[in-house]
Amino acid sequence: MDNSFTHILCVKVWSPHLQMTSNYGNILSIVKNKIVDITMHFVSETGGESLNWRINQFEKPYDEMFAGDLVGNISLHFENKIYELTKELLKNIEDSLKAENKLSNGEIILFTIVKNIT
Repeated sequence: MDNSFTHILCVKVWSPHLQMTSNYGNILSIVKNKIVDITMHFVSETGGESLNWRINQFEKPYDEMFAGDLVGNISLHFENKIYELTKELLKNIEDSLKAENKLSNGEIILFTIVKNIT
């Protein structure tokens, strides 16, 4: 398994109407493609840093173990910043998709970030 990442981003679209996650209209791929197109830059005490998520295809059997396939290689010193930047990015994507009528007003993008401990 390729361990050249520090974090895994798990993303789902929640539909309150269905009371479950949804991939209607292939919306999850649309969200993921918008995520990987963006590199976020921020300033830290040590200088300029960047955060970008990339899609990683896990090999069998590891593909069964992870809830997400977006990974990043990010310094552990910036975990709060990673969370805040990712939250802001996904809210912007959610708003954009609602404006394009690709998400209904009730649907929301949920996420969690998991550390790779290997």
